[in-house]
Amino acid sequence: MKKLGLFFVVLAGLAWAGLCLAANQIPAPDHASFYAQDRAHILSQATKDYVNETGRELRSKTKAQVVVVTVPSLKGSVLEEYATDMFRTYGLGDARLNNGVLLLVALQEHQFRIEVGYGLEGALTDGFCGRVRDKFLTPAFKQQDYNKGIREAYTLLAARVAAEYKVSLSNLPPGTEKLVETASRAPAAPWWDVILGKLVLVVVIAVPVWMLFRPVRVALYKFLQLFGYHKGEPYQDPRTPKDGAADQGGNGDGANGRDSDGPGGDSGGGGSSGGGGASGGW
Repeated sequence: MKKLGLFFVVLAGLAWAGLCLAANQIPAPDHASFYAQDRAHILSQATKDYVNETGRELRSKTKAQVVVVTVPSLKGSVLEEYATDMFRTYGLGDARLNNGVLLLVALQEHQFRIEVGYGLEGALTDGFCGRVRDKFLTPAFKQQDYNKGIREAYTLLAARVAAEYKVSLSNLPPGTEKLVETASRAPAAPWWDVILGKLVLVVVIAVPVWMLFRPVRVALYKFLQLFGYHKGEPYQDPRTPKDGAADQGGNGDGANGRDSDGPGGDSGGGGSSGGGGASGGW
C-alpha cells in the first residue's frame, strides 16, 4: 500500500509539472527578427529595424543580447515566470557570462517585464530598470505609443550594457547620453525620509558608542559613590558573578561536567537569468 501511495504521489507531481509547463508554452524564437520579436503586432518596421541592428552590433562587441518580445497574451501565466522561461528557452546572452536581457510586453494584460541576466546585474540594477519602467515605458504605453516606449527603453538598456563593456554603439540616436543620465538619476527623497534616515544613523552610531564606553561610565559612577552620590545598595557590575555563583558547577565544564560545544549569431547561446530587473504595467 505504501508503494502504491508513493506511486500516486509521484504521478500527481508529474501531472502538476506538466500543467505548469503547458501554462508557459513559449513560442519558438523568430530568428529572422531575433532582437525584435513582435508577436503582438504593435511595433513599426522602423522600430524593429533599429532594435535588430543595435542588438546585432551589441552582440558582436560584447556577447550580450538585449531582446524585445511582444506577445498578445500570457494566457494565464504569471508574468515573471513566463519571462524567465522565455529567457532560458531562447538562451539569451552568453552561457558563461549570463549577460542576456529580455524586455517582454504582454498586450492583453497590460504588463511588461525587464528580465536581466545575473552577469549584468551590476550595470542594469533593479533601481535603473525601475526608472526605465517609470520614466519611459509606462508613460509611453499609457498613451499607446509603444514604439516610443520600446525604442527609448531599448536605447537605455543597450547603452548601459555597452558602457559596462566599454564599447561604443554606432546605431544609438543623438541624445542617448542625456537619456541614460535621466534614467540613472534617482528621485530626491522626501524630507521626512531624510529626517528619519538621520535619526536612524544617530541611533546606529550612538548605541555602540554608549556600549563601548560602559567601563568609563562604571568607573565614573563608582567615583561619584565616594561622595555619597548613591546611598542605596552598593553598585554591582552585572558582569561580576554574585557571591557563590562562581562556585556553581565548579567540578565540570558545563552540564554534567562535559564540554557544551556543539557541531557546527542571432540565436541565443546562453540563458539562466537570476539578475533581477523590473516588472510594470500601464
